[in-house]
Amino acid sequence: DLSLAGLPGSLPTTLDTEALNTASKILRVIDRYRLRKTPGAPVRADEGALKFLAVIYSHVRAGEAVPMCLPAFPFKSPNSSTKVLGKLPDRAEELALAHLNGLCLAIGDIYPPGAKLTIISDGLVYNGKPTL
Repeated sequence: DLSLAGLPGSLPTTLDTEALNTASKILRVIDRYRLRKTPGAPVRADEGALKFLAVIYSHVRAGEAVPMCLPAFPFKSPNSSTKVLGKLPDRAEELALAHLNGLCLAIGDIYPPGAKLTIISDGLVYNGKPTL
């Protein structure tokens, strides 16, 4: 453990270095799966990384699966008469879900409790027949 005695604020007095190392490895896996910014975009990744590292660390230290959510994932509409060709997922949806599953499996390879990914989609908005 790393001692943080003497630092101001509500920081813990010790850090679980093993949990911190594992959390860092998990964050590196997540980073491999993220969307890359265009060249010339402001670089603020370090600020976000510190926030995510703290969240991941708290779950790792507790021995819990790392929770993640993906908002606005495309929802497969059952409306095959005017919106889609069929009720089954199309190839793009299958690839996207396989990619997300790969993310969770990669985290599970380095941290046995793994990750739990919740996909959030607004089916009520995209599910119905179009109105005029």
